[in-house]
Amino acid sequence: MRIHKGILAVSALGLFVGALQACATDVVDVVDEDSGVTPPQDAAKADTSTNRPDTSVPPRDTGTPDTSRPDTSTPTDATTADAADSAVGPRPGELFDPLAPVEGANCPAGVPLNGVVERRCGKCGTQKAFCEAQAGGGANKIGVYSACSGEKTAANACLPRERIVSACGFCGTQAKECDTSCSYIEGACQGQVAGGCVAGEVSYVEGVCNGAGQTPTDVRKQTCSASCALGAPEPCAPRPIPELIVSQTAAATVSTENETIGTIARLSTGACPVTASATVTSYQWVRVKNDGADSVNVTITNVAPMGGTKSDTVFTTYPGPNLPADRLQCTGSVTDFPESVTLNIPAGGSVIVHQNAFSGTGKLKFKLDVKTNFIGAEVPPTIDHTIDIAPVMGGNVTQALTFSATKVSDRLVMAITGNSACPRTLSGTLVPYRYIRVNNPGATARTVDLEMLDNEDEVIAYYAGATVPTGAARLACTGSTNDTCAGGGTNGDADACLNNVSIPAGGSILVWAAHYSETNFDPNSLRVTTKN
Repeated sequence: MRIHKGILAVSALGLFVGALQACATDVVDVVDEDSGVTPPQDAAKADTSTNRPDTSVPPRDTGTPDTSRPDTSTPTDATTADAADSAVGPRPGELFDPLAPVEGANCPAGVPLNGVVERRCGKCGTQKAFCEAQAGGGANKIGVYSACSGEKTAANACLPRERIVSACGFCGTQAKECDTSCSYIEGACQGQVAGGCVAGEVSYVEGVCNGAGQTPTDVRKQTCSASCALGAPEPCAPRPIPELIVSQTAAATVSTENETIGTIARLSTGACPVTASATVTSYQWVRVKNDGADSVNVTITNVAPMGGTKSDTVFTTYPGPNLPADRLQCTGSVTDFPESVTLNIPAGGSVIVHQNAFSGTGKLKFKLDVKTNFIGAEVPPTIDHTIDIAPVMGGNVTQALTFSATKVSDRLVMAITGNSACPRTLSGTLVPYRYIRVNNPGATARTVDLEMLDNEDEVIAYYAGATVPTGAARLACTGSTNDTCAGGGTNGDADACLNNVSIPAGGSILVWAAHYSETNFDPNSLRVTTKN
């Protein structure tokens, strides 16, 4: 509208009419040029009123602003950086897709009344809402979204755009960001200290001690600072034994990582005492200590060091806190597979772990995981099933077995095929298992075949008597263990079997039956066939 020009015209005419008041016989009308309408003139009576400027305020638009646009408060254009994007810092993820229409917004083009709108939510889940009519008319609006469903449940699933920043290398930082498929993308380690070291890492420098009162085997300790700078070396001294204190919480694991300290003849594998081989390899010692007021059962395992690969080692232990006077007088056995041992450490006691690299004389890093299995006296597991053998030759009984993650234990070490003579060692792999007591209620001693059916990958062992074994007794199985039947005969449909097992008259044996894999919980069956 051009109303302001009309006002100016009236004001000018008012001044003119005031000067010629006596002669004024015509009325001057202001035409609203936007309307195009000329007001009618009243010729009957002259307008003698004083013209004043129009001081009215033009009407304002008081309509409700359109809020139908999507909520774009969270920038999604990668070219628009905000403070969270421009700095390599942590960032929370998106609870829902910021480009999707919000509740109460206009329905997207193409979505009909009562149609369904979806948006991404949580860890790649989905929310749905209806396109609803509004009371009193107007554009259709997005209704209330449903709960988020179908989210990814994997342990590494994440919220889109989430960023986690962690320390890495020599005081560097590493970011991993969650993409729209709810998976992390890990970046490179950045900002490391040039020529630095791992914060807190302790090293022992060899070959620098040959002064008075020193021996060539003495070392100078050097500690990396919190800012990843090498500290000043300490005076020459004998190399201390690295020490690890076990956890006093069942199922908790603590770790230690140390460099090899030199070379020595590799121990030969087998039951202790052992001999030394002609092969010279890198080695290390570690003291594992129990500071608790009760005995602790632990499993000690050689694992891959941080950022590296696991070295093949031979592995053994010695009782007490001090290095053995004779390295050949070990405890139990020297083992190459598995590189693991399960044992008890008394209250306030220690064991010494010795590792030789299987081959090589260079500097290596060995890492040990020490898992606390239980504290104090071990509580024997329950017997899951009890069955009586068939009283006649050729008869058999079958016991169905179900497995679960709530009853697992270290798998006995098995040969890849065939039988493995008892006693055995523990593998360090937790597998589901069951104990079955097999009774011979008759007055005649019997021999039986024990078979695991259903073509699952199984392992089997047995113990004389009816008592569940614990500690070292579990390793002292009877006869042998089995992972794979030879096939044929009565074992043609079995995966694991032990044949010609003796059960005295009125006596029992206890069968340990387990899956080979820690991720297999499929049901199976034990078949017991009477042979005589």
